[in-house]
Amino acid sequence: QYYAEKKTFEVPKRQNSKLATFVLTMRNAMKKRNEGIVVQKDVTLTEERIDKLNSINFHWGLKRPPRKQKAPAINMITDYDQQYQLLASFKEEYGHLKVSKMLQEWIKGESSEPSNKEYKRLPAFVAAIKKEHDAYREGKPSILNEERVEQLTALGIKWKKPLNEPRKNTRSKEEDPNRETRKRRKADDEAGEVILPEAVDI
Repeated sequence: QYYAEKKTFEVPKRQNSKLATFVLTMRNAMKKRNEGIVVQKDVTLTEERIDKLNSINFHWGLKRPPRKQKAPAINMITDYDQQYQLLASFKEEYGHLKVSKMLQEWIKGESSEPSNKEYKRLPAFVAAIKKEHDAYREGKPSILNEERVEQLTALGIKWKKPLNEPRKNTRSKEEDPNRETRKRRKADDEAGEVILPEAVDI
């Protein structure tokens, strides 16, 4: 019945565990039979069962699922221009550069599959680019140069800020000479004190 509907004897265990186990048991039993391994009182694979399974063209061979081929690693020297153009295409299509977030949504099925399957490799490219930028900023060998950094920045890549870079809207004590004066006024206001000017003799 399963073969008539699905046209295959490869039964996923999560779909029908009992039937998947039966198929595997029959194939293992036939493999032992062909290898001359006979177990006494083994009624798993009788001649009657063999005839019935042959009548529906049962596939006796143990089928191993094909291994997933890993995508080749990105060569930052030879593949940079191609990956940059791919990133620019992603930005044009999605309007942002949140490639890692999109990858998670594709994996979880929360978003439809990308129009270009190569988009799934962009998180690795962006991560590599940021490491190269760290090396470039420290004066170490890097595939990045000033032109490429400007291109990536214009595209929307956000770089990590140097640790010694001051935060925005912060000023040191030396840069703010009125800091102490404001501090005293604030303390006086909180204490409710009113400071009157000293009397002047006429």
